[in-house]
This record gives sequence, structure tokens and C-alpha cells, in this order.
Amino acid sequence: MAKEKILTIMQSIAENELSKYDGVLQSATYNDQKTLISALFDSSMGYNTGIIMLRLVVIDSLYSTNAAYSYFSFEEMAQKIYDLGSEDDARKYFYTIATLSEIGDSQKLFEEPFGIQKNLSEGSKQMSLLSKYAYYALFNQKNYPLGFPIYDSLALDAYPIVCKILDIVQRTDIANNIRNYIKALDEVRQVLFDNNNLFLGKYQQFDILDAYLWRMGKFSGGNLSLLLERNDYVEFIKSLKLNALPTIANPDVFKENDADYKRRMIEENGFGQIKNNEEIFDFNGTIVRLYTEPSCQPFENVSDQTTKAYLKQLLEHWREFNAAKSIKVKYAKKEVVATADPQTKDEPQTRHRDNSNYEFNGKVYTKKVNLVRALVLHHLEQHPDLTHEQLKQDFSCQKNMDVMFMSYEMYLSIKAEKGVVYFYGGKTMEDTIALKDANILISSNWPSTVNGKPSVFNKLLEQVAKLGYIVTSC
Repeated sequence: MAKEKILTIMQSIAENELSKYDGVLQSATYNDQKTLISALFDSSMGYNTGIIMLRLVVIDSLYSTNAAYSYFSFEEMAQKIYDLGSEDDARKYFYTIATLSEIGDSQKLFEEPFGIQKNLSEGSKQMSLLSKYAYYALFNQKNYPLGFPIYDSLALDAYPIVCKILDIVQRTDIANNIRNYIKALDEVRQVLFDNNNLFLGKYQQFDILDAYLWRMGKFSGGNLSLLLERNDYVEFIKSLKLNALPTIANPDVFKENDADYKRRMIEENGFGQIKNNEEIFDFNGTIVRLYTEPSCQPFENVSDQTTKAYLKQLLEHWREFNAAKSIKVKYAKKEVVATADPQTKDEPQTRHRDNSNYEFNGKVYTKKVNLVRALVLHHLEQHPDLTHEQLKQDFSCQKNMDVMFMSYEMYLSIKAEKGVVYFYGGKTMEDTIALKDANILISSNWPSTVNGKPSVFNKLLEQVAKLGYIVTSC
């Protein structure tokens, strides 16, 4: 797959979706949600801190960026944006960032925290929400032909694969840095487009690039609900024979703690997988596994023939996109060394499964990874300025703690190189825990003993006991 194929899909996205965007809200698909948000940026709405805050709240709600977790963050962001001057001044400011122009330190909205935590420590950066605000501020503004790139996990996940396809040197410093993120996407943009003109004479280049990355990300995650109308989504799920299978939303079918039931559903229906003798339900992962197969045609029952042809085209393109994971990546910086990988299955070690439940802070945990996550979050609550390095020291239970608490940046690098990160699965930015200097993921592999000797989990319990955290087996 080369540049021409990506441009062909971009054109198809424009013709089948973006060109039908008529500004009338009719459903809850992604384009209709854009209709709702765009209406709030109409000049007839006026321009003041109240309007800006309304826009931020609606964007946060529809995109689930969780800015509300920092108290008073919306008010502070609205005031900071308003302080830029008129609405046109704000647009010019955002466009200087999109075009990588120099900006003064006092204007770096993307680099500062907003609001406060409940313990009065400072709030968090709102890079994702602010990028979406900037996107809509510049959306369909012909004076700003590039638009503004949305910062989100789908684009972060798709970026390494696009680099492989287009033979671009991949940047590894783009997480949590808006300037580096835009530099990375701008390099992709310049390879795809021959100039800075509107795509097809109508669409901003960052907008169509975001549309492409977003759709590839949705297919990679098996979550197509925002791409399909309700009836088409129903037929899509039925075609995969998943409508009778369990999800968290229908607890009469989903039995979270019934291991025998889980194993039967996995072995008989292929719903999820069994890893390290642990049953893992994965509805979206099952969708991906099914339609990765060329013989699977999940859109055959879509009623509109044009829509069906378009969805089939997207799926076929995604299959090629997904296959590109196996291409060796080029790095702009030193490649992550292999020692960041967890132990392989080939190592001659005997691990005994610990079926104990554990209680911490009045809650019982049946899975050790969930307990570890609760301990990390509790520790972070006690130490709001906790850094990645300090966390590894405080919870030290083996020599290479990057294996157990992996930065999201390292996760993306290993996944891009090898296609899989053992004991981490398919993760996005939304799965991370935000520390002061990094977003981290937690390994699912916490053996209690190896070859009869205490292993990482037992050693971790010793460490947290020293911190004063009481964990009891039950």
C-alpha cells in the first residue's frame, strides 16, 4: 500500500461522508456530533467566556476527554482562551501552532495544567481537549487551509503504521508534546500532499488526515458504532454472530467472576482468548479478529448499496493497513532496546497460578493487575507530583521496572516494531495513568512465584507494606 492508496481512501471518505455533512443534526454518528459542536462556533453565538466554556464542556462530553476530573478546569481554559483577544486572534494563535511558528512562553496553553485536584494539587494538562477546540475554531475557515490536528489516542496508535507504509522516519517523542506531535503529523502531511492547498479544493489537510487516522483507528479497535447508523450497526453485529454474546452492559449474560463460564464462551465461541491460563473477555477484540479474515464480509446486510460499497472499501484498506504492522519501523531516535520486553514463553520457568483474592482499602480484588492499579492510583493520590522514575523506585520488585510500569511512548515503540507487547494487549492513551512526567500502563503479568521462589507480586506486596499500604489475602 502506498501514498496513492491512502489518497484514494481519503477521497472516498470525503465523497461518502464529509460531502454529506449538511449541518443538520439527525443521529449520533461522528459527523452528526461534529454538526452539533460546529454550531457552537457559529458567529451568531457571540464570543465570551461563557460561550467558550459551553464549547469546551460539549466537546469534552462527546469526545470523553475527561477534563472534568480536574476541578475548575473549564473555567480556567475558557478564560485563558478569551485572554488571547478576539475570536479571530484566538484562531490566529492556534494556526501559528498548527504551522509550527514560534510562540511566546506566555501563550503555551497546551503546556500548562488547568484546575486543581481534590487535594488542592495542580490539575492536569488538557492537550487533547484544547486540540479539539482548536480544530473546531479553524474548521472550514478558508483562511486557515491546513486546519488543526486533533491530538488523541487513535492518531497516536495509527501514526507508527502510517510511517511504515509511507517509509517515513518515525518520531518517538510525540506523546504529551503538542509541538512534536504536530511535527510528526506535518511530516506525514507533506509526504501525502504536494502543496498546502485544500484537499479536493474543499477540505483542510489536517482535517482529512485526521479523518483517515480516526477511521483506521476505529477499525483497529473494533469499535464502529460512530461510523454506522443504528440499523447498519445492528446488522453488522448480527453478521458476526455476536449479538447473543456477553458484554458488561448485559450482566444477565456477562458473569465476570465465573471462570468456567468464561472458558466455555471462549473455547466454544471464540469470544476473547485465554492467556497464561487466564480467561479474557474481549468483545471489540473479537470483532477485529473476525473481520481481519478476508473471508469475513460483515457489511453484506447494509441496506444502502453505496454505503455498503464504501464500508467494504474501508475494511479492505484497513486489512492492508493492519498488515503493515509487520514492516520494520525506522526511528528518528535511538531504538528501544529489547530488554524492555517481558520474559518470553520459551524461558524454562515454572509459575504457579495464585488464585487468591486480595483486599485493599475495603475492596476485594480477584485479579492482581486490578489490585496493582488500585495501589498505584492510591499512591498517586498521596503523592500528586509522582514521577515515573519515583513510582518505579517506590514499587520496585524487579531489576527492570519498565517491564511492569511501561511508559505509553515505549509501548507504542515496541508495538510498532513487533506488532505486540506481551502482557499489555491492545492499549490506547485512555488506558494510561497520568503521572507528572509520563503516561504509564501496567503489565498484566504478576506471578507470585517462579520456580518455587517469590516473584514480582510477592515482592511488590513487601514494598507497598513499607509504604504503609495494607493488603490482605482473602
